[in-house]
Amino acid sequence: MRLSRATTLAALVTIVALSTLLRVGTALADPNFDAEQPEGMLKSDPGLLYYITERIVEANGLPPADFRSDALVAFPEHTDLPATFTVGQEFLVAWGHGLAHRLGGTAPLHVSALWLMALSASLVAVGAYGLGRELSGSRSWGLFAAALWAATPAAYRTVGFLLVREDLSFPLFAAALWAAARAVRNPHPRRFALAGLALAAALATWHAMGFFTAVGAAAAFGVFLRTGRNPFALPGAAWSFAALPILLAVPATRTPALLLGPTSALLCGLAAAAGLCRLRPTTPRGAAASAAVAVAALVTLAAALTGGGEYAHVHEVLWAKLVHFGRLPADPAALSFDARLLWQGPFDGLSAPRLASLLGASLVAVVSATGLLRDRGAGSRFTPATLGAVLALYALLGLPAAWFVGRVQILPALLLPVVASTGLASLGGRARALGLLGLQLVLLATLVWGRESPWYRPPGRQEEIARMVAAVEELVPAGAPVACDFMNSTAILAHTRRPIYLQPKYETAAARRRAERFLTSFFHDTPAELAAWLTAEEIEHLLVDRFTLGILRASLYAAGVPIATRTLPEGSAASVFLSQEAELLEGVEGYRLLYRSPPDIRQSDGTPYDFFRLYRIEAR
Repeated sequence: MRLSRATTLAALVTIVALSTLLRVGTALADPNFDAEQPEGMLKSDPGLLYYITERIVEANGLPPADFRSDALVAFPEHTDLPATFTVGQEFLVAWGHGLAHRLGGTAPLHVSALWLMALSASLVAVGAYGLGRELSGSRSWGLFAAALWAATPAAYRTVGFLLVREDLSFPLFAAALWAAARAVRNPHPRRFALAGLALAAALATWHAMGFFTAVGAAAAFGVFLRTGRNPFALPGAAWSFAALPILLAVPATRTPALLLGPTSALLCGLAAAAGLCRLRPTTPRGAAASAAVAVAALVTLAAALTGGGEYAHVHEVLWAKLVHFGRLPADPAALSFDARLLWQGPFDGLSAPRLASLLGASLVAVVSATGLLRDRGAGSRFTPATLGAVLALYALLGLPAAWFVGRVQILPALLLPVVASTGLASLGGRARALGLLGLQLVLLATLVWGRESPWYRPPGRQEEIARMVAAVEELVPAGAPVACDFMNSTAILAHTRRPIYLQPKYETAAARRRAERFLTSFFHDTPAELAAWLTAEEIEHLLVDRFTLGILRASLYAAGVPIATRTLPEGSAASVFLSQEAELLEGVEGYRLLYRSPPDIRQSDGTPYDFFRLYRIEAR
């Protein structure tokens, strides 16, 4: 059945709308989600993004005056926000929130963020449709790819987080893939330029996108080495480098690590091979492959010589995961601090059964992928069939990548439905497609129904944070910095505007060294030694969260203490401040206890949560 453009558009809009409503509805149905007050809802990365967004709102949608020199995010240093963080969605949310209020809306900023980011994340369906449409040649199969993506649980990883970079970056990436597929089917400089610009926007709005593009570039490079078919040999393909001006203009992407990183190295190798074959049409396939490998190696060397090693911590944790087969070593000494920090945070992995449950019925695309990889087309031209082989390999590589790094699950969640639609289209399997989609919808319903986000557990956590924020606002003088863990620091930053010592983004070596210094001192130094260090840093207030620093155990491991350890290092600041003994907490020499979580915030068994302690370090 051939669908009209109007019918296709209506169906695609419906898919996007349903996905958006599912995201928002699931978040609002969570009993721990507060749609009225943001205090208590925001911590870690979302808290930092909320702070930047609110500053933009206060500046009427423009960058605030101190945008390039913020004094609050990493005391005592001044932070160049757009150079340190991939600022993008903050402007989108600020503009959307401002427009909604001008039209009479009254929703608080965090609810505006929920709706806008839900819509943005759901636009991945458009990219899935486009890829399915270009590879199958059918609008109906494109819609099937979009619908299967929208029914895949892994596509909803960020539900309820409010502000997460991938909710803007990944839809842009999906759009870039669609533009590239369209350019392959009908080569034109404008289409290649559009693909490059969309890719640049995706890279400029999320640091981790460089990992996604590197895997994709590796897939394209691998298919080229096997078949000799090069996308840069297509007419106008060089216009995809239109991405370069944007990457150079955005402070966060104007770095050797990105401009000379793995993605650039592999793509430059392909472009060099295409250029060689254009200059010398009789160039043997082996010589072209050798040229591609040589240029890729030269770009990688240039990156190493010009400071491109700033992502060495990422390579380190990935290597550690390989060495230890994805299992966190019992002995933290087996890993460096950076590897310990990232492994349990942004690079935490998934178990194979969990990944399978999140991808569900779309995993049948693995069978289609093996067929697409064959690409039996004649000649040396890079065709849609060749692109299908690249995407199939990309999807297969995405599976172990998602096992290694859980947040990568969104990659196979996009590519597997596209590969499935392409394979089923060649078989004419409409009945199979409907059955597959129905099965996926049942799986999605079982995982979403009654869902409570782990991000907002335990139930009293939100009230604990809200009360803590109010106490900091009341008891800590304006402008006075607060030292605490990276999880709660941004709640203080966002709601009290007190300077913080730790922020949760680890892209810079300076941020990782700060985290190492804080955790090492807290778990290994005495309270007096911790006070001496904080005083030297001109910090007089310390906030301790018994949940983040004690119960979760991840901070303990990052500091070099085995998770299985049942007692904290004797005499350490941690052994004192994580205690629940009132006499001990109130009698720490050199510290005055300003606030302790009130006993009326209780767990289901009736005992107080008792998470927070706020201290002032007394002059000695």
